[in-house]
This record gives sequence, structure tokens and C-alpha cells, in this order.
Amino acid sequence: SYSFCTLLELDMSLPIIDLESPDAASAIKQACLSSGFFYVTNHGVPDAVIADMFAQSKAFFKLPVDVKEKVLATEATKNKGYTMMGEETLDTEKQKKGDTKEGYYLGREPTEEEKNIGMMGMNVWPDETDVPGWKKTMETYIEKATVAGLRIVRKIAENLGVDVDEFMKMFDLPVATLRLLRYAEEKSDEREGVYGAGAHTDYGMITLLAVADGEPGLEIHHDGQWIPVSHVPSSFIVNLGDLLQRWTNDAYHSTLHRVINVRGMERHSTAFFFDPAYPTMVSCLDSFQSEANPPRYPPIKFLDHLLKKYDETHSGFDSKELS
Repeated sequence: SYSFCTLLELDMSLPIIDLESPDAASAIKQACLSSGFFYVTNHGVPDAVIADMFAQSKAFFKLPVDVKEKVLATEATKNKGYTMMGEETLDTEKQKKGDTKEGYYLGREPTEEEKNIGMMGMNVWPDETDVPGWKKTMETYIEKATVAGLRIVRKIAENLGVDVDEFMKMFDLPVATLRLLRYAEEKSDEREGVYGAGAHTDYGMITLLAVADGEPGLEIHHDGQWIPVSHVPSSFIVNLGDLLQRWTNDAYHSTLHRVINVRGMERHSTAFFFDPAYPTMVSCLDSFQSEANPPRYPPIKFLDHLLKKYDETHSGFDSKELS
């Protein structure tokens, strides 16, 4: 069984937004101006597709370490493939060891022209004899989640004061990245600097998050406190990334979040990062700046921002080594 993230109603509540509602765009705008987190329903990714994806993800992570390491993510694979337990440290200030999680990076297969851009490498697939049907399952999930991502971004664009069709051209060949994650049973300990995933913002446009089996752990930082997250079936939780905060001059929020393992239970989740093409230049939109409110960030290419973040958080990763 599987379930998705939803915020517990403590000191705030998150909107649950039906993507088929005529009010979806305005509801998303309000969420972007508030916490930068919201739920979507009627997103078009069937329950069965998500359940299959989680079943296959769990099957891979159960394989022996030496088998998993055959598909290790490296600069040569453009960071596609398996990332080992503790390989990533998301909060370099507070953490004394890497995140207590292992992962697997997949994405949209690049066109011929894209193969040498950034981390647009071909996917690395485990052997079918180890996990039968794995490739087909993941390709189906990426395809369906990409359609959902496009729908959500278009709704966001409707309230950015831009030509929506022009804005959406940046997503004609999106950077669509699926990150499968397994968190170890090890309990988090803030005093010892041990976290499932350290506090961080996401680097791109939006993230669609799902968690298997309703296992808690996700927390978001809002109004100076960490608020825990539980599950709600058949919806995604969506959070904004750094690009949208830069485009809107801090009007929309790329909110800090983390994973804390309180119960000492294994936890499986997936993050689907839906971003514009790597060459996209991100600078403050005209509708979010004025003489009294000048741009707070210099223009930056999405690829440069992403590689800087990867260099900071992934041990052994060096963007200069990308071929």
C-alpha cells in the first residue's frame, strides 16, 4: 500500500487543490504566497502507477549492496543511477554525517542535442533479471508525472504576469528528474547532527512528493517552527523550488524542509523534480520588481545554480568532472 504527504493542521493548514477546478490557478497562487506547499488532487497519475513504482523501488533497494553498486551514479553517468547511504549531506552546517538515506536518480531521456548539457545523461537501468519490469514501471511513472508537472506549472504561470505560452516554452524539454529514496531505520538525533535528510530547499521549479505506507518523517519550516507531515491518499504534496522564488523576488516561497526519523522505521519516498531546460536564464520577472522593490538576486542560468548545489551537498561529486 502507499500514501501521500499532507500537513497536520497545527498552526496552519495547506490548501488541497483540485487541478480540474476552475479556481485552481488562484488557489495555487495563494499557496505560493503563503507556505510554498500545497496538495493537488485529480493530478492524472493513477494510483496503480504509483503503487507499482513503489513496489519496484522497494525491490531495488532490497538488493545486495554489490548489485546496487553496479549502477552507481557518477559524473560519467551524469549522476544517473544509485546513490549510496550517507552520500548526500543536505544541511552541511548542522549535520555531522550524511543523510541516513540511499537513492536512485532517473529522468527524462535526453535528445541527441541535449546529451552533453549538464546532467542530461541517459538513464542507467538495473539488470532486468534483478528487478523484472523495473524500467517499464519507472518510464511510465516519469511520463505520467511529467504531464502532471506541466499542468501545475501552467497554473502557476497564469498568475506571474507573463505570456503563459511563452513562459511554458522553457518546459518544452523539461529537466524531469525522479529520485527514489529509502531511509534507514536509524533514528534521527538533532543533538548529534543525525538526520534522515537535513534541512534544505529544493533547487528547481516544483517538486511532486509521495511517501509509501504513510510513514511519517517529513517536516516543513514555517513561522519559525518545524511542522510534521502525515499522509492523505491519492494526492501529491507540491513544494516550490529556488527558481520560482528568484523569478518572483521572494514573493513565492521555496520553503525549508527536512526528514526526521522519530520511530526508527524504514521509510520509502519519491521526489519528482520538474524544472525548465538547463540553459534557462532565471531573473526577476517584471511584475515582481519596481523602483521600491528592485531584484534581490542576480540573473543565473538554471544549470549553474543546480551544479553549485550538487557540489555542496553530494560527496564525491565534482561538476568540473562532467564529460
